[in-house]
Amino acid sequence: MIWHFLGRPGSVDEFKDAFDDIDFSDFTGALENLTDGVFPELWDSDPFVGDNTTYAWENKGKGLVLELQNALDDSWQVEFSVAVADWEEGDPDTLSLVSKRIDVDNACSPVDGVMKVCNGNYGDTGWLGINEMIIVGEDKPIIKSSVAKMNEHYLLNADSDKRRYTMCHEIGHGFGLPHTDEQFDNVRSMKMRLVV
Repeated sequence: MIWHFLGRPGSVDEFKDAFDDIDFSDFTGALENLTDGVFPELWDSDPFVGDNTTYAWENKGKGLVLELQNALDDSWQVEFSVAVADWEEGDPDTLSLVSKRIDVDNACSPVDGVMKVCNGNYGDTGWLGINEMIIVGEDKPIIKSSVAKMNEHYLLNADSDKRRYTMCHEIGHGFGLPHTDEQFDNVRSMKMRLVV
């Protein structure tokens, strides 16, 4: 495409000359009108980008008490334990997390009232991890269930820091946290289904 744009140069020297003639200052502000201009669908592909709505689990107003079902295989147990400990040791201590190891569930089927954490090869999706929540109610939406999936298509051979970060990040979404925190603004990964 670049070769065609540069007038189909016949040699490397012609290519360099054509490339050197480009005035890159002409591209200043080129992306400013893309959101409502030529390619608005690029920005609309993730309906939750910029949506910083928070959701909550049903509780008695004394913090969150939540069961985490560990449906991960053995290769993810360290990352899971570290992430749960990090969330559990927060200050102020508003989380009471109960971890329960269950059979491996790569499909990550939701269970009412709990967050399930799973791993599997979910394919070339563009996301390292994702949290899917089922939300019920209109006036005061409540999280009915949450699943956090670690995508081994990208993470199987990733370093331990990337695996731990993704685990911690997706579990945090399962509590109802959006991408407003500085540590959560660089990965688009929360998907919600509203059930009324």
